[in-house]
Amino acid sequence: MPLFGHPSAAGNGTEKRLTFPPADPKRGRSIFRLVYRIANYATIVLLIVVVALILHKPQPPQVITDPQAAQRAESKIQASESASSSGQPEPLHLDSSEVNSLLHQDLKLDPQAIGTAPGAAANQQASPTPSTIAPDPTIEEVQSSVKDVKVTMHDDRVEAYVVFSFHGEDLSLDLEGKLGVNDGVLQFQPTQGTLGSLPIPQGALDDAVQKMLSSPENRDKLKLPADIRNLRVENGELVVDYK
Repeated sequence: MPLFGHPSAAGNGTEKRLTFPPADPKRGRSIFRLVYRIANYATIVLLIVVVALILHKPQPPQVITDPQAAQRAESKIQASESASSSGQPEPLHLDSSEVNSLLHQDLKLDPQAIGTAPGAAANQQASPTPSTIAPDPTIEEVQSSVKDVKVTMHDDRVEAYVVFSFHGEDLSLDLEGKLGVNDGVLQFQPTQGTLGSLPIPQGALDDAVQKMLSSPENRDKLKLPADIRNLRVENGELVVDYK
């Protein structure tokens, strides 16, 4: 008996095949709407997860505090500058506590913020409004929104944990990279970074840092004093080489 045939038609040499009803266009549209709704829902969930990761500030790195760090750093700097001016330059070595103390002085942050939770700085700067935020932020604009900074150094890399205000929200940025000098201008080569708990793609990180460093206005701010030949991190310390 032929496949899909009918018994009564086999003797006549004819063959009947099964036929299927035409596809229902309404059913196809309903499936498409279902897939579209699922995709929309998944996108919203993904955005919520991303926003939650960005707003979630991870635990800041532990920084060794030392009340005498700033004074010790100033003494080291004066001694190195004096040796350089006398024609016998000596490298300047600063540890994490000394670097953090100097940074908090320069950025006019609350000294008690070192080692405390993010956002605990007393001198909070007003966050810029959307209309005043420039497409390419300058160093002054970034500095005005900074509320806390913690710097740690590992081998030849420096890690900076920064809490800043953006549209009324405190966000954290954790950057790690290598310091250097090119034509008298401070350079930073990022190796990894996270915004809140969200890892930043390496390509986006490189582009953002390169854009800020290549700005003529920022290059002037990052120009080192003429007597400094190089600046790097070595064995967990900041090393400054004088000419």
